Order: sequence, then structure tokens, then C-alpha cells
Amino acid sequence: MVDFVEAIKRPLRTDPVTIVLGVLFTIFPPARPLVHGLGIELSRRTLNQNPHMPAFDDFVDIFLSGLIVFVIVILYFLPALLLLLAGLAVSFPLIVEIVRNLSVNPLVSIQMLMTWVIGGAFWGALTLLVALVAAIMAPVGVQLYAHDKRIGSAFAFGRISEVVGTFPYWVSWILMMGYGIVLIGLVGLLSIPAFNALSLVFLGVAMYLWWMTWYIVMAETVRESGVLGKKHPHHASSPKKWKSKKR
Repeated sequence: MVDFVEAIKRPLRTDPVTIVLGVLFTIFPPARPLVHGLGIELSRRTLNQNPHMPAFDDFVDIFLSGLIVFVIVILYFLPALLLLLAGLAVSFPLIVEIVRNLSVNPLVSIQMLMTWVIGGAFWGALTLLVALVAAIMAPVGVQLYAHDKRIGSAFAFGRISEVVGTFPYWVSWILMMGYGIVLIGLVGLLSIPAFNALSLVFLGVAMYLWWMTWYIVMAETVRESGVLGKKHPHHASSPKKWKSKKR
């Protein structure tokens, strides 16, 4: 089982410069790929059972790794975004008709409004469901990318389903969600309305710690699932084909 206490402590067991830079990059959105790039390196170390925190050394490589994480996450949530846009596209003409009939025929407007509410609830529920599936699967995909260093591995749904289908993964996922809620609660308690800059720093610290812990916990969970030790079609080589080439 994943040692959650150790995972929470590990991001703090590094040099102060890494922590300060991590918080600053978290606060400044354009620099956030650096934080996730550091997370990818942290995942790789965790997958290889290396307990040491990485540092911001090769900024270009770390930044590019972080950008790839952004691309992976966007692709996972793209279906939910498309569903949301489709729902808005379907609803917009109905809204126009409701407004147009409001003064002419209020009863018709009320009936159309009920139709819009039901349709909106349907599209909203479908979008949330697809987004939830993405939120569950994407963390494993990111870990597979970190391990294989291949973007395609982030969408190896067969391997991902093996991890997602395990009880330890759900425990890790739920506990990390709970840890995030606790951190946000602490930020709310520590934040003082008169000091917005200080509140932003607290939020940056909370987000940085949560992200680093998330990479550690997900990496440990994926490693312990055993899926990394299995041979898969894109990894396995065919002895027969090799022999035929030799001949």
C-alpha cells in the first residue's frame, strides 16, 4: 500500500530553492508547465523507487515535459468540452425562442423553458459524467507517459483500465481528493482579505504541495498495480519476425 504520510512529507524534503521556485511557478500560470515537468521527473523517480526529490535543473526539458502533461490532460477532457459546447449549441435556439415568445405567448415560453431545463440537465449530467471518467483515467495516463516517455502510452486504455479497476487506485484517488479539500480549507482559514498577495502565496503553496504529492501517490499506485511489469503489444517483440529478418 502507498505510504500517504511519506508522500505528503516528501515534497518538503528538498532544498528551499526548489520549494520557493515551485510555489512561484505555481502562482504564475505561464510557468506552471515547469511545476508539472518537475512532477513528471518526480513520478519517474518514484516509479524507479528513488525517494529523492528532483530539482529545477534542466528548465527546457522540464518545461517541455510539463507542456506534454497539459496536452494529455486537455485531450482527456476534450470530449467533455465538446459535449458542453454541443449542449450550448442545442440550447441557444431554444433560449432565443423563449425570449421571443415571452411577451407574445407566455404559456408557450414556460413550456419551452421546462424543455430547456430538462435538456440542460441531460447535457450537464452527460458532460459531468464524461469529465469524471477523464479525471479518473488521466492520472494513470500521465504516469504511463512518465514511465515510457511516449505520449501514446498516456492513452493505452487497456493498461489504464487495469489500474483503474483496482481497489488501491480508488483509495489513492479518493484520499488525494480529500487531501486537496483539506489544503483548500487551510488556505481559506489562513487567508486574510486585507492581504490578497499573502492569500495568493498560501494558495500557491497548497497547490504546489498537492500536485507534488499527487505525482508521488499516483506513481506509487501505478507501480504497485504491476501493470508496468507486463508486456504489451507495443513493447513486445516477435521472435519469429526477428528470425525471418535474420534469414
